[in-house]
Amino acid sequence: MSLSCAVGSLLSRKCCFISFIRGEPINALWIVIASICSFAIAYRFYGKWLVAMNKLSAGRHINVGPAQPESSQLIDISGEKMTMVAEAYTEPEPHFAQILKVSEIQPVEVYPKEENKDPNAVWDKKDTGVTRTGTDVTAKVIAIRSRFAPDRIDAQVGDTLTVHVTNIEQTRDMIHGFAVNEHNMNVVIDPGETKTFKIKLTKSGVYPFYCTNFCSALHQEMQGYLVVSNAGQPLPGAVYGNPAPAVTPAAAPAATAGQ
Repeated sequence: MSLSCAVGSLLSRKCCFISFIRGEPINALWIVIASICSFAIAYRFYGKWLVAMNKLSAGRHINVGPAQPESSQLIDISGEKMTMVAEAYTEPEPHFAQILKVSEIQPVEVYPKEENKDPNAVWDKKDTGVTRTGTDVTAKVIAIRSRFAPDRIDAQVGDTLTVHVTNIEQTRDMIHGFAVNEHNMNVVIDPGETKTFKIKLTKSGVYPFYCTNFCSALHQEMQGYLVVSNAGQPLPGAVYGNPAPAVTPAAAPAATAGQ
């Protein structure tokens, strides 16, 4: 088996050209070539296929404006001439590609509950809630079709809000999102996953939070409210489940005379 390659560089156009003179393809052979133009092209043989990641798409797509995508191509190298069979356009700049047999890819589609080791994960409504310690407010939230619990989080201006949200679904493709209006926050939570984020609260108001991944016919009902009052002025109905106080061991009874 033999494989030889010839490499040419056209620096005026900032691109590399790579051509292969194929004998018999060598399985799992890597060839990585980087030019002085600070980009790389990587090729991997896997049977009779080749993936090319091309720095310049060279106008092969419709006009999309100044920000141009790059071109990734799947090439059949089984014959005397190479034939491109598929092409996709990617964001700059991919530097790695790998071909795998479908039979070798068996990822989980749901994170099993028993494997979630996040100490802030909760799996039942009774374990959710909002707690306050000084100016630190913590919310433990569950997401399930099609609601959040709790669906109201109270805090005050100046607080730091930490939200731990667990997607308690154990069904494939049941992804939920959690976005907070006017706070530049949106997280995506896969089934069985816990995500944590923090927000520094600087202005009072009522801010909806809602699911951003379509999950069911009641998707648009999956929402709640972050209620932020002025510092020191909690609004009526504000609920905080303050942490339980530390338990101090009872003192031993004093000995009486004669004992």
